Amino acid sequence: MGGGARFEFPRYVWSPTGGWWPEPKMWKRNTLLAGAFIVAACIPVYNLSKRLEASVQNAFIDLVLPIVGTRSR
Repeated sequence: MGGGARFEFPRYVWSPTGGWWPEPKMWKRNTLLAGAFIVAACIPVYNLSKRLEASVQNAFIDLVLPIVGTRSR
């Protein structure tokens, strides 16, 4: 299944994706390390975003409530 048997291929061909049938050693560990690095890099970005977040809803309420109060009088 899946396209036939493996064939002989030239050893001198280089490919950034690994070439034919890439099976790198310890790929599970490398994938885990890459995922841990991405999570570790995202945590400070999330914390900075959370700290700098401004609520638009409170500004909207401050603008609308005095207008509503003056109309009801």
